[in-house]
Amino acid sequence: MIKHLFLIRDTKAEFFHGPFVSANLDTFRRDLVALRGSDTPFATYPADFAVYTCGSFNDSTGAVDSHAPEHQFNLDQILRAE
Repeated sequence: MIKHLFLIRDTKAEFFHGPFVSANLDTFRRDLVALRGSDTPFATYPADFAVYTCGSFNDSTGAVDSHAPEHQFNLDQILRAE
């Protein structure tokens, strides 16, 4: 199965966390929404973080395809929404 690679950029510290692997953007977004109310920097300061895609991973062959990070959304767009 082809899975997608995601990065979370800390805009204050100016570096990327990750990569994180998920089936698609919707499943990664769902995983992030589960952070609401947690005691993590992502949930405490969501305006400081942005989500990017950066490639894919084939879990059958182990092949990784990458591309330059592409911005998808900011964490505060989903963690502060209701």
